[in-house]
Amino acid sequence: MIPSAIEAIKRRTSVRSYQARGLAAQTLQALRELLAQPRSGPFGNAVRFELISLDQAGRDEVRRLGTYGVIKGASQYIAAAVGAAPRGMEDFGSCFEDVVVRCTQLGLGTCWLGGSFDRAGFARQIGLAQDEVLPCVTPVGYPADRRSLMDRMMRAMAGSDDRKPWGELFFEDDFSHPLAEDQGRPQHQALRCVRLAPSASNKQPWRLVAGRGGSLHLFLQRTRGYGRWFPGVDLQRIDIGIAMSHLALAARELGLNGGWEQARPQIDAGEQEYIATWTPSH
Repeated sequence: MIPSAIEAIKRRTSVRSYQARGLAAQTLQALRELLAQPRSGPFGNAVRFELISLDQAGRDEVRRLGTYGVIKGASQYIAAAVGAAPRGMEDFGSCFEDVVVRCTQLGLGTCWLGGSFDRAGFARQIGLAQDEVLPCVTPVGYPADRRSLMDRMMRAMAGSDDRKPWGELFFEDDFSHPLAEDQGRPQHQALRCVRLAPSASNKQPWRLVAGRGGSLHLFLQRTRGYGRWFPGVDLQRIDIGIAMSHLALAARELGLNGGWEQARPQIDAGEQEYIATWTPSH
């Protein structure tokens, strides 16, 4: 039985160790159909996906398509590209995480790679255009029965199983009042899915302020000097897109109709950057 998106969000972990076997034919077909679907993020930027099989790549190219020892056993990778446009990183993060959640529903493991991969090699594989950026890739396959030593070390260093407390991420009306968690409210169930979202080095840079009428104002709390190591790539903006994906997927399953829009709330945000507002439709 295919799990719901919310259940997949709860189950998903970063998988760096894979079984040395190909995907079942039915699963591979479902994956190809998933990646072929036209996708654009909440700000309207299109994101294109490609499935890269190392079994089909040339021997020299396989040697170049390295992940620096981070990934073990994977023979398939998903790469994606987005145009170099405003809010392109947020749209990339949103679309890519939609695919990651769907892969989890298919029983496949994934792992966001934003720096530890051969960016130029993957760009060649997908025919990256001059006006495109390739921010991240992920291996995709069946998780191995045991994590590699590298996998365990990286999880420990990043604190992958830890999340910031609810009161540091979610607020009411302004940033002076932490939002009291209500286990029974569907909107708070969706926020718990946001709290579970993956992020680069587990920085969790999203902050949400609950406003009038069920609106949720999303802000970026940037870690200074972090996540801008590659031209055109901003990992913390990608993280914001991942959070947007989790909120939208969970809200849809919970029957909370709505969408992202620009609202410009009158909130003293300090150094935090306003991104967008989730506005319910009634």
